[in-house]
Amino acid sequence: MSKQISKAIPTYTIGCLKIPLGLCHDIEALIKKFWWGQKSGRRKIHWVKWDELKKSKVVGGMRFRDLALYNDSLLAKQAWRLLQNRSSLFYKVFKARFFPNCSIMEAKDSKGGSYALEEHT
Repeated sequence: MSKQISKAIPTYTIGCLKIPLGLCHDIEALIKKFWWGQKSGRRKIHWVKWDELKKSKVVGGMRFRDLALYNDSLLAKQAWRLLQNRSSLFYKVFKARFFPNCSIMEAKDSKGGSYALEEHT
């Protein structure tokens, strides 16, 4: 598994959903285990600290991201799209579902992100 694949796996999901911090830490642990796991029952050598791997490639890192912060930034990008593209289908659906009587900036937290998760009485 390459670095690009290990980074791409969660990107779509965290671009659409706010994931719990525990899950962010679990995913990061899997990535670390891939890079520093075991080989033939022996631990691999940690040649570089994780904080160094998170640095930009320009300064010698591999640009691994803090997944919780990355999740927030991708969701902020979606909010920006909602603010800028009010004629899009994306905006119309989300407006009708999540903030029908206000702007996205005034919207209340939703307990269920989907009709499937809510109880209908």
